[in-house]
Amino acid sequence: MNSETTKKPIFKKWWNFALSTFVIVGCAATLTPAQQSYMSKVNAASTTFRIPKNQSDNAWQRAQVFVSKYSSLTIQSTTNNVLETKSPVGKLYAFGYNVNRLDIGDSTEFSVSCSTGNNFATGKANDNAHICADYIASGQLPYPELINK
Repeated sequence: MNSETTKKPIFKKWWNFALSTFVIVGCAATLTPAQQSYMSKVNAASTTFRIPKNQSDNAWQRAQVFVSKYSSLTIQSTTNNVLETKSPVGKLYAFGYNVNRLDIGDSTEFSVSCSTGNNFATGKANDNAHICADYIASGQLPYPELINK
């Protein structure tokens, strides 16, 4: 019996395991039509937006709630205009947020960003930023299970 024939069953078992894992993970990430519609809506909107100044304080409270509840990192800095978590750099499974607000005339501009230490998860960080921005602006969070932590 040569080494080629002994390696084939091990490779085949590994390949079947890897393929099964890929299928299971892929199925777990399947979105419902309503979730797909929601993600299309929030991703089409900008993460920099303006709201009337008289709604700014409530929106800022929503930003603080979202970041403290859904970030995988602790809040590092919070002022009246900046909300920032610790940096996710060097952390493979972490998402950090930066939310800024600036009064401009009779409106307030908010800017939301989310970053990750995982180069393969930048799309998920971008989704998180859009979900956060939508929640700050609207007060609605219909699918919290879509937030990556």
